[in-house]
Amino acid sequence: MKTELAVAITKLIEQKGWTQAETALHLNIDQSKFSALMRGHLARLSVSRLFVIINQLGHDIEVRISAKETAAAKTQTRVIIV
Repeated sequence: MKTELAVAITKLIEQKGWTQAETALHLNIDQSKFSALMRGHLARLSVSRLFVIINQLGHDIEVRISAKETAAAKTQTRVIIV
């Protein structure tokens, strides 16, 4: 899920046209940490932190758990930008 969230963050930032330096400033994050995020180095970032970044970019997050139970082998986790 972290990878999908990082991809979503990248797309949202590209839509804004911000540089890494501008993004780091807007998100109040160290530029080197943001650069690591953009390169897919996600070990030090939690899903919660990625959610905070998406919120700081001005977007809501919705987590939905299906009401219908499915066999574990057929379940999936998706990140969808709408």
